[in-house]
Amino acid sequence: MTLDTSIVASEGGNGAAGPGSDGAVRVRVALEYAIEGDLRFLAHHDELRMLIRALVRAEWPLAYSQGFNPLPKLTLPMPRPLGLASRCSLAVVGLERPVAPEALQARLSAALPVGAAVQRVSPMVSRRTPRAERVRFAVTLRDEDQASGAERLSALFARSVIDVRRDMGPDKPARRVNIRPFLASYRLSGRELSLDVYVESQRTARITEILEELELPVDQYGPRVWWEQISWQ
Repeated sequence: MTLDTSIVASEGGNGAAGPGSDGAVRVRVALEYAIEGDLRFLAHHDELRMLIRALVRAEWPLAYSQGFNPLPKLTLPMPRPLGLASRCSLAVVGLERPVAPEALQARLSAALPVGAAVQRVSPMVSRRTPRAERVRFAVTLRDEDQASGAERLSALFARSVIDVRRDMGPDKPARRVNIRPFLASYRLSGRELSLDVYVESQRTARITEILEELELPVDQYGPRVWWEQISWQ
């Protein structure tokens, strides 16, 4: 399912742009963008800061939160894993007034740093934040892995249980997770692998876990993997 962005969802009234206004969100837009090169090493909060700075430089009429430290109303519904490039990241941005998507895209394209690129800006209909339901990873296999790639993938998808040890973060014990229910499908054409995984309430299989189960060296596959497509509810 893709985003329904055919009609602007106006929330009434005209407000002056900037943090000095009442902070009401009049319009929400979906910002689809790519992250490549060294920017793939940006952590989640650093990526948010990069986007906010670029949006301010681009003079988007941002809606701000209330309080002593007002911030632009910006949400990343599916945070990008650290070190992973993306051609389909999504940000939901609150605006105080409607602006033509073409104008917003042109302004932001000129304000983003090298390694980030606007794919599309679309007005949103729904007031609900989109939820990812399926992610497609693209992987370019190394020459030495191409010959055995089909066999490894077939063996992986034939398993009923794929039990992995997952690191849960600082000061938290690791735990075992069965990632098999999240594996949806794959397509291998030469060295190019498309791998689809399900997402359920922000839970999914990590690409590093899949690479390890395929016996592909994670440290060498970092630049060879990226988000290709995300399906949203």
